[in-house]
Amino acid sequence: MLEWQPTEGAGSCLVLTALQPDGEYTELGSTEKPSYQATGLEGGPPYYFVVRAVRGEERSADSAVAEAQN
Repeated sequence: MLEWQPTEGAGSCLVLTALQPDGEYTELGSTEKPSYQATGLEGGPPYYFVVRAVRGEERSADSAVAEAQN
């Protein structure tokens, strides 16, 4: 389970993942809560995640990178 501090004024958050911390991130899903349960990821390598707050058409910068192993 990924969790983060809520972003004031954000309507939702996009969760993105990559296999390298400086790799190309792809969208995993979105949520209106300050948490996300990542599913469908294969076990083995570590995964890297960033979150972007969304408000209308605006997107925030990426969060700090978080690492998790499945």
